[in-house]
Amino acid sequence: RLWPDNWGPRMEGALRADPCYALITLSWFKPGVSWDAHAARLIAFAFRDPELAGWYQRQQEIHFAPYHLGEYAAAKSVLSRRPRSPWAMALVARGVLRCPPDPARAAEGLRLADAAVQAHPVSGWMRAWRALGLRKAGRREESLRELSECLRRQPYYHRAIAWRGGLLRGLGRTRAALADLDAACAVDELYPFSAHERTLARRLAGDRLG
Repeated sequence: RLWPDNWGPRMEGALRADPCYALITLSWFKPGVSWDAHAARLIAFAFRDPELAGWYQRQQEIHFAPYHLGEYAAAKSVLSRRPRSPWAMALVARGVLRCPPDPARAAEGLRLADAAVQAHPVSGWMRAWRALGLRKAGRREESLRELSECLRRQPYYHRAIAWRGGLLRGLGRTRAALADLDAACAVDELYPFSAHERTLARRLAGDRLG
């Protein structure tokens, strides 16, 4: 209710570009500040240190530690303002997955992830996070199908490649897991999950030296 009238479309644009941008917008919002001034501050923040590549990485370290409960609360705030936005639904679902386990919260997250995918089925990003919710719920085959569908739509989403590789490793499909994990490491060599899962898959394949 404190936002200027023109911030609704701005927020929707941020959500569609990358849901993480909306979290930063919320975290830094101050009543009475013009959009241009706010955007200038965000841009300065994003490029102050080029070695830290993304806005999200930096705001996560600053605003949402520990356990991402702050991120979940901010995502709920986005959803309260944009209740029909599939991006806002997906943002809450992702926030749930990053918080400590809680059965009620997990059920809410999976329900919102389902709704987000139904409302915006072309998004690979949403499907990837829904897949993580399914995996956490023990529905691993469904999770695998959803990750594959994500990558059909968004083939260079390296996190989804790594997550599918890790899931394949857990299902004992080592060769397919290594193909995904090699690709994930090639796309983003700094994502530690990919390297860790590849280590486990190589061990399963008998490649101790690798």
